[in-house]
Amino acid sequence: MTQDTRSNSIEVHRPIVSPLPPFAEEGMHHELFKYELIDNEDWAIASFLSLAKADGMMILGGGQSTLIAGLVGVGYRVPTVSLAGFGGRAQEIWALLRSSDNKLATPEELSLMAQPGWNADSARRCVGTLLNQRKRKQQGVDPTLAREHRRVIAIAALALSFFVALLVAIAEYSRGENLSRMLSYVLFCAPALAGAGGSLVRIVFDWTQAAKRLASQGPPVISAALGAVAGGVSGLFFILAQKIAIGDLQTKQAIILLPFVLIVGLVAGLTLDKVFPKLLSLDVVKTEALEGKPSVLEAGTNK
Repeated sequence: MTQDTRSNSIEVHRPIVSPLPPFAEEGMHHELFKYELIDNEDWAIASFLSLAKADGMMILGGGQSTLIAGLVGVGYRVPTVSLAGFGGRAQEIWALLRSSDNKLATPEELSLMAQPGWNADSARRCVGTLLNQRKRKQQGVDPTLAREHRRVIAIAALALSFFVALLVAIAEYSRGENLSRMLSYVLFCAPALAGAGGSLVRIVFDWTQAAKRLASQGPPVISAALGAVAGGVSGLFFILAQKIAIGDLQTKQAIILLPFVLIVGLVAGLTLDKVFPKLLSLDVVKTEALEGKPSVLEAGTNK
């Protein structure tokens, strides 16, 4: 023990009644020990229950008790290094860590645990693995989910790029002779920007209402992309409805419409979970002819 060792830095989880003698170091360094007494006479139960508070666990070899301790640790999501290369029950715990859907270790760290033998750098790397897992647990980061998030973010960015290009094309096609190109682009694209902002506000609102924890939600970039699409589509419907009603927009009319389309986009972003189900439920392809049913136009004519 060093001089820098702090008081109560060694936790001993033990039964209230125990036939085992105290540790030899307790006589000379009693102030370093902190006792957590368990109302049970079985040391095994006290040991397994203590894993819920463990910051990390290293498993080497072992038998049945090691297997049980490893299973309990995995259940509590304790940062774990199970050295499968040493054999024993540690191999089974390592296999469980590798197949788990909620693991803290990365594939590289799992490969490190499976390496046979031991060298001068092994201890440092194992401790680094434990510290990295502990950090991910504190931040609520799952390595598998993190990789999925990066992939989905890339797809969302690509989809958003295509959607913005579509809005620009529609704005160019619909602007007519009396509306400037810049004002037309702003009018059609502003709802998407407002929708992205609304979706981010929704994340904060859900957190203040304790509806969702931030760690349980997807990356904000994905929410912003979805909000931009929801706001852009909602704004597009609103603008096209005005164009159908009044024809080509004049500059003054476009300026008047701009605050309204911003509000439409913002509300669409705020109510993202309601907008997309409605959009997905729209039947834009009429299949009555394929099914042998009269179309709406034919039904009206027959009347």
